[in-house]
Amino acid sequence: FGAGMKRLSNWYGYRNFNAVDFAPFLHALYTSPRKSVLDYIGLDYYDPFAAHAFRLPVFWDHEFKYRSFRSWVLATVTSKWWDWRVLPRGLHFFCRHYAEDFQRSVLVAENGMALRRKPDNSVSHRRDRMTRSQFLRLHVHEVVKIVNDGIPLVGYLHWSLFDNYEWGSYTPRFGLYSLNYQAGTDRHEKDPWDDSPSLTYAALIEESRRKMHVPAEHR
Repeated sequence: FGAGMKRLSNWYGYRNFNAVDFAPFLHALYTSPRKSVLDYIGLDYYDPFAAHAFRLPVFWDHEFKYRSFRSWVLATVTSKWWDWRVLPRGLHFFCRHYAEDFQRSVLVAENGMALRRKPDNSVSHRRDRMTRSQFLRLHVHEVVKIVNDGIPLVGYLHWSLFDNYEWGSYTPRFGLYSLNYQAGTDRHEKDPWDDSPSLTYAALIEESRRKMHVPAEHR
């Protein structure tokens, strides 16, 4: 399935990408006096979107308040966020792949997990019952492994610090701190699932510093 999706995306890309439009930009890159025009490669690591897009939304995915076609389409996509698959080992794979392919350091610019909490504060568990603290432990473990395997990782940024407005909806919750939209903007350490991910993340950072074998030139 993965190979088929790759062929399809490559076909679509070659059909719609016009290199002529980028010629001035590419010329500037090739003629730059700098030894390197890329300092690092930034990547966002979430669910395997292409495969997940083929899952049709089920009845309870929807909140039935969207009137326009555009809103309905967007809701169909975002309604599945809290069912994204969690695949921590993929983080190591892609960091190694891009570091070797581009011969540059890698920055994980975004990595996170959605939970479902509607603006009226009604909540539901993920189907895999995973908490944000569990997600953090799995992925920070991969970060430590990436560094200790010699892959040039310059940083890992978890998305996000607190709940926010995500692509037209307040329902998907990504925050280390939780927000109750009906009671102002105070940030809450404990979320409605009785988890305290901000404390978990702080502890993992301290623990990781002891486990990582960072070369002196990168400290």
